[in-house]
Amino acid sequence: MSTGVILGGLGTILGGLALLVLGQIIIRSFIDPIYELRKMRGDIVDGLLFYSPFYMNPNHPHKTPEIDGAGDALRSLAARLDARRYAIPHYNFFGLIGAVPMNTSIDEARAALFNLSSSIYVGDRTQNETSRKKIVKALNLRISFDNGKKRSHEPDF
Repeated sequence: MSTGVILGGLGTILGGLALLVLGQIIIRSFIDPIYELRKMRGDIVDGLLFYSPFYMNPNHPHKTPEIDGAGDALRSLAARLDARRYAIPHYNFFGLIGAVPMNTSIDEARAALFNLSSSIYVGDRTQNETSRKKIVKALNLRISFDNGKKRSHEPDF
């Protein structure tokens, strides 16, 4: 075998390895964190729907573990939303090209989630509805709440 054939084969192998490494860096650094942020938006939809009986009926007379859990869960969603944003390098660039919500939108959604979490025991239904609308708009969520009408499977509080 000639030296040229061996070097050509070695170059092909090293080029393939470099492409594999570069691809993994792109996936782990950019694609996976953006995907995690998208999954987080789904978690927020879940939280808004699941905990709506609590935050849309504020001023509960008694503290309960369920209501405490709702407030904690909404607060956790706000914190995790921020964490997902900071995990994406060059977030502003991805926001400008529309791959992720803009920083201002994340800030608005986070603040509204914190507001909902703090308004379960002492709050105003109209203000909570406004916060919920801000979250939906800021994160471009496709979600329907039936205008707050009570459904048969929602508990009385």
